[in-house]
Amino acid sequence: MEMKKEILYLLLFTLTTTLFAQNYDETKAGSYVLPELLKAQNGKEIVSAEDWDRIRRPEILKLFEDNVYGQVPKDFDKIEFKVLEQNYKALNGKATYKQVAVDVIRNKKVITVQVHLFIPNKIKKPVPVFLTINHRGLDTMQASPENEFWPAEEIVNSGYAIAGFDVKDVAPDHKTDYVNQILTKLYPEQTLQPNGMRALGAWGWGVSRIIDYFETDKDIDASKVIVVGHSRGGKAALWCGAQDRRVAIAVSNESGNSG
Repeated sequence: MEMKKEILYLLLFTLTTTLFAQNYDETKAGSYVLPELLKAQNGKEIVSAEDWDRIRRPEILKLFEDNVYGQVPKDFDKIEFKVLEQNYKALNGKATYKQVAVDVIRNKKVITVQVHLFIPNKIKKPVPVFLTINHRGLDTMQASPENEFWPAEEIVNSGYAIAGFDVKDVAPDHKTDYVNQILTKLYPEQTLQPNGMRALGAWGWGVSRIIDYFETDKDIDASKVIVVGHSRGGKAALWCGAQDRRVAIAVSNESGNSG
């Protein structure tokens, strides 16, 4: 099952990268043949889950790191979690709201990812959680029935928790200013590498750090994390889902733009 899920993520990468390249002249790309999904670079057929994990999966991830999304560093010195605000009667008593600061430290520098989390009150814990990648600003994460972009109340009514974060905490959604957070403070060496982390990788990195927090919250089932993104956020959701095996489901909505 795990192998099928990862193959699906990688197929979705291929489709969204090739089918929506409307801003480029395909005739200038020359002739090419896409690599076979279940054949290793040395020609070996991939016939088992063990072959996939040991051989092909790392090869395909490396192809996407080098040619599409850039690598995602996983090293840091320390991570801390602080509950800044808690309201047990949010959404007219239906949910508990938490604002959590995720502090990540590397080389004596820190960035903070602010997580906004609603957990249903009348459901047996722990509960699965939807984690949304938001590149439209905090004002779009208002928990109201009228908010179609971030349907927190609808999710809570269905028995799930919902969390969200603003991507500007890790990398602003801007073609030049994206370097102003994680890439300047924690991983400046990445900007010098041709396959270094950029904005979409940074957003996925932020998702993984929030999952680190979920693993400490007794109300959240960290084995059932559904990552959701729209457009560029959809690409980040898929990329994170392919790399971080703690992601149970990656939901990508209209992820035609590579960012």
